[in-house]
Amino acid sequence: RASMSVTAYYDRFRDFVETVPVTYLGTSSTQPQNVERASLEGVEGAWNILLSRQVGFFGTLTYTRATNLATGVPLAYVAPLNGRSGLRYTSASGDYSVNGTIEWAAAKTRIDPTQEYPTDGYAVLGLGAVLRLDRLIEPGLGDTRLIVTADNLLNTAYRSGATYANIAYPVSLTNPLLEPARNFAVTLRHRF
Repeated sequence: RASMSVTAYYDRFRDFVETVPVTYLGTSSTQPQNVERASLEGVEGAWNILLSRQVGFFGTLTYTRATNLATGVPLAYVAPLNGRSGLRYTSASGDYSVNGTIEWAAAKTRIDPTQEYPTDGYAVLGLGAVLRLDRLIEPGLGDTRLIVTADNLLNTAYRSGATYANIAYPVSLTNPLLEPARNFAVTLRHRF
């Protein structure tokens, strides 16, 4: 009725390469540069819990802390504490399922201000449905599914802490790039 996993990690790197902003011939640009020593440490968790025969609660949680060990400065564009959770209803026959999700991230304030801007925390809501066409329409369709999703239902304006920004220019709609507004997707998937 329940499955959970937790993974903790602690990595040290020598000769880590990081893309950093530079000015070349008066023009703002980027350049891969060597970071003598770097560390990444964090934890990831995932769960899937059946609340009843048809309703499940699922989610993920991730936290990573990345540091240039030579300078003590954070590495750029590493996402802050973030996660995704939701509820899923699956019909008793397994013909279809519907889910509601919330994807969120904490504010990113642990930054190197010479390389990136801080980002605000956010939470976005989504809805989705999966229809098993082989069960609903025709068994000859095999493993064919119609997947419909609606993301960012409240049309929240937000930026991921992992999105590149050019620090030589002020914050704008495209620096760092805003994540997609309310959007819808329809996917027809067939597996052989």
